[in-house]
Amino acid sequence: MFFRRRGCILLLFIIVSSCQRGGYDDVAGWHEATKERILEQSELVADSISERTDMLTNELVRSYYYNGHLFRKEIVGKTGVVAYMVRYANDSNFSYCTEYCSHGYKIYEGIDYKHKPYGIATWYDCETGKITEQGVRYKFRKVGLWKMYDRNGNPVRGIVYDKEVKLKSYPRLKE
Repeated sequence: MFFRRRGCILLLFIIVSSCQRGGYDDVAGWHEATKERILEQSELVADSISERTDMLTNELVRSYYYNGHLFRKEIVGKTGVVAYMVRYANDSNFSYCTEYCSHGYKIYEGIDYKHKPYGIATWYDCETGKITEQGVRYKFRKVGLWKMYDRNGNPVRGIVYDKEVKLKSYPRLKE
């Protein structure tokens, strides 16, 4: 009986620990789960939209709101194509940022927390749409292995930066 009770307590501890951690074992798991939640929380139909022209760049800045909450912001280039899009989570601290080339291919995507990049950051070639560089960032710092690719998406080299940051130090997005 003692061992059975002890086993139940240990199992309960493991379950609670994994829930507190977010249920992921690595940065890639954190990134995918966080990205998915941000995108889910930002899939709203706007009840109001504001537009303004940035006086420095002459680009259109379009902000989408639902019940007074900003959930998406777009910067539209002079050609009318979205150049940059930010999707916000409900808490407004987390965002998923995507930058686009003038013809619509992605050039960058990554997660920000309080305007600092966290997790996997990916850059793409504007002409081919293939990945050119990918690695993990932690508050603007490159950490771990960064992979570089040629224009066709073939790996050409890797660079190891500062050692990995412990997963428990990454911010958590609440449901």
